[in-house]
Amino acid sequence: MQSVWNTAIEMENKGIAFFEARAKETKSEALAGIFTFLQNQEEKHRNFFMRISNSEPADMQSDDDAIAYARSAFDSLKDNFPALQEELEYSSEVYAQAKQMERDAIEFYTSLLDEAETEEQKRIIRVIIGEEEKHEQLMQAMMDFVARPQQWIENAEWNHLEAY
Repeated sequence: MQSVWNTAIEMENKGIAFFEARAKETKSEALAGIFTFLQNQEEKHRNFFMRISNSEPADMQSDDDAIAYARSAFDSLKDNFPALQEELEYSSEVYAQAKQMERDAIEFYTSLLDEAETEEQKRIIRVIIGEEEKHEQLMQAMMDFVARPQQWIENAEWNHLEAY
């Protein structure tokens, strides 16, 4: 079981490094904020898996503020779209990579449910799966935003991300 937790920790470390690098590369404060937010989420997940691997008590709740943060970030992107268009388009491959990383994590953590030793571990893994699904949705939203910015700008209701 320890090797499974170590694999989860490694997966989260890769996500942390990926999002940290993307935050440093971008010139946009809004994009850097999105990547830093995702980096912090991955750190939270890693810390959970580290506690479990050390047989320490571990708890985690779903992050209900994440959708509000995402909406705020997208509003900033929308407001600054003309100045950011080139960087957003250049970064579209990054969003696809990030989306795939999140998909891989979802699949791996789903397989972990069978390995969990307690119902509490299963509950927390489900919380992490839910968060990874929202991260995947966020990256899809970024890809959609880049592909169809005018549609986003015209959508006053801003329904592109589901609530957490």
